[in-house]
Amino acid sequence: FNPKRFVEKLGSDKARAVRGQIWHYFASQCSRQHRPFIIGWALFGDHIRFYRVDRSGMVVSEEVYFKRNPELFAEFLWRYSHMSREERGFDTSVTPASEDEKQTLTRAVREYEQLVKIGGTRRSPDISLTLDDTYPTYRARVDDESTGKSTFYIIRRPIAPFLSLFGRATRGYIALDFNKALTTGSTLVESLVFLKDTWRLTNGEKEGDVYRELLALSTPNIPEPLCSGDVLDLALLERDGSEVMGFCQMTKTQHWANKRPKPYWKPVSHQARALTHYRIVLPLACPLNTVANAKELVTVLRDVIVVHVHTHHKHRIHRDVTPGNILISRTVKTIHGLLSDWDHSRTMEDRIPAIYRTGNWQFLSTSLYSNSSRDASIHDDLESVYWVLLFVALHHFQHEGPLPSFFANPSIRGIALAKWSFLDNWDGRCTVTFACPALQQLHAKLTQLWWEHNNPRSSEISAEDLKKKLLCFFESTLGQGPEQWVNGEWQEDQYPKMRPGDLTHAAEESSEYSVSSAAEGKVVAPTSSVGNNGGISLNSTKLARKRQAASIKGTATKKAKTGNNEEETRGDGMQAKKRTKNKG
Repeated sequence: FNPKRFVEKLGSDKARAVRGQIWHYFASQCSRQHRPFIIGWALFGDHIRFYRVDRSGMVVSEEVYFKRNPELFAEFLWRYSHMSREERGFDTSVTPASEDEKQTLTRAVREYEQLVKIGGTRRSPDISLTLDDTYPTYRARVDDESTGKSTFYIIRRPIAPFLSLFGRATRGYIALDFNKALTTGSTLVESLVFLKDTWRLTNGEKEGDVYRELLALSTPNIPEPLCSGDVLDLALLERDGSEVMGFCQMTKTQHWANKRPKPYWKPVSHQARALTHYRIVLPLACPLNTVANAKELVTVLRDVIVVHVHTHHKHRIHRDVTPGNILISRTVKTIHGLLSDWDHSRTMEDRIPAIYRTGNWQFLSTSLYSNSSRDASIHDDLESVYWVLLFVALHHFQHEGPLPSFFANPSIRGIALAKWSFLDNWDGRCTVTFACPALQQLHAKLTQLWWEHNNPRSSEISAEDLKKKLLCFFESTLGQGPEQWVNGEWQEDQYPKMRPGDLTHAAEESSEYSVSSAAEGKVVAPTSSVGNNGGISLNSTKLARKRQAASIKGTATKKAKTGNNEEETRGDGMQAKKRTKNKG
């Protein structure tokens, strides 16, 4: 095995296209099915390769020339046909729902939509995805580790899908507690919950444990989990049946990756990591983009800052503040902001180096880009709240000014300079003015505050002073009269994303992969990807547009070449006629 020759082949355009096509097939399969892993094979002319894919990476076999050795391929097919569903990679904790369960889920979602419409509030734009009957309806099992009880939830299409093949693969569902729906005195709407299905770091904290710890410390404005736990491997439980711990669905690619010698082209940060399948159920809440006006947006983000103030006193930071992680809890007369997704949080003593940092590049603080060796702090989480405010306000409220480049085309390259240029605005090109006076005043104060914080010539603001200033800014803004909140009505998204169908092959182009190989096989591990839905979608939009432009350019070039060939052919014909005439 020649590693240099293999790396050269791996970097070719043809190899990237084939690899991206295979990964796209596997990713599409995982988006519709519930599978801890997939076993597959691909034909390449006279040879074949076998694959085993899970959320940590992909194991690829050597080239098998099935014409020379057809017995090996035949034996593989024979063994695969005799494997059980669990051995083929199907999740046995998820089973097809009955017809009654399907109809009950549909009725519950429709009643929820009608209730929100009567209440006068805007519904989540993604709630209708649950009604998509082109997706199969499943019955998912959640084993609560705190009580030891098992609960079954009816799910269909995820409202928060995961487009990539590798990583945490977090998917969010509007789910129905079918047993609760059947009990007397409970409405169907009260039986709707939010089910989060993800792959957590095996050696990391469980999100349900973090919620319970924070709630025990009387932390406000966070959701209370209904149940949570690792997804059990029921096939292993049936074989043993004595111990539950250790029989969870886990990735295995990291075991093969760690046994291989580290080649010179594989950075340490790209190592495959052990992941464990995990589910957590939370009360149903509204996403941040359902705010009715600017005052509600400021109120919700004020509550998020209050959460950070309390958790910082308990020496814990969130590290993943994005619009998707901020929820809204509504009552008849009040509205509260909730900060969810604490699976990336860390205690101040357990902070991870920047090489493993997670989050969304669009909302990460400016200083984390400028100093990659610095650990995340409360300053970074609070600055992320500012970028969330700016992002939502630009998308849904009347304003003048361009969309900043780090929102329109999020990429790690140059984003620190782009954010600093926006805060500094030395040439006036980054000026953004909101039509709502109160929102504009808050935006101006926050921009000046974070400019001073990130300016190397200014003295650093302490955590306590920063929290006091932010709370003072938000409270004083909320205390203004109605005349300051005019022109603060919510509007349709002024910068909508592209359709999911335009992002078909974007995952391969927007990601880099590292490969460790040995004579008997290869292990493909994904790069540590940072960012969730928003950055991927917008970045993929640019890639899709580039691909479309390249396709148009290629077609024009092809036509030009065809025309030149025709002219050359006609020219050759004329020369031949002249030679024939001269000879005559």
